[in-house]
Amino acid sequence: FGASAPRARLLHVAAHATVDALDPLHSRVLLADENGRPNYLEARDVLGMDLGQVAMIALSACESGLGRVEDGDEVLGFTRSFLSAGTSTLLASLWRVSDVATEKLMTTLYGDLAKGVAVQDAMRDAQRAVMADPETAHPFFWAPFNLIGNWRLTV
Repeated sequence: FGASAPRARLLHVAAHATVDALDPLHSRVLLADENGRPNYLEARDVLGMDLGQVAMIALSACESGLGRVEDGDEVLGFTRSFLSAGTSTLLASLWRVSDVATEKLMTTLYGDLAKGVAVQDAMRDAQRAVMADPETAHPFFWAPFNLIGNWRLTV
């Protein structure tokens, strides 16, 4: 991740995440096993990366946008880490997500982005696509992802 991420224009991380409420910079995303052992990306690891060339990162992982706010500052955790590392746009979830609804949302989002639609409009379309199905019409399914940063981004 550390070697590849800085070279990407768009970065999509579909994984499991855990939030550490006591030390949000210890929050982590589970990556592929390395030599038979679990491999994690912690929020503190991201702070030292140069992600200035990455236009958008989508953290398609449960609760990836959670953290802790101290003294009126921004959310400490993955949100702050990725933005501080230089990415202009971040998509992160605020609660546990449905795999089926997330697949529909992300597929629609990236389809629109590929057509040159601005990310905020692509996100709106993606949420509406999930809402259109009666099985996933509740906000639990279409509203967990928060778009942070450059909402005018086009790819």
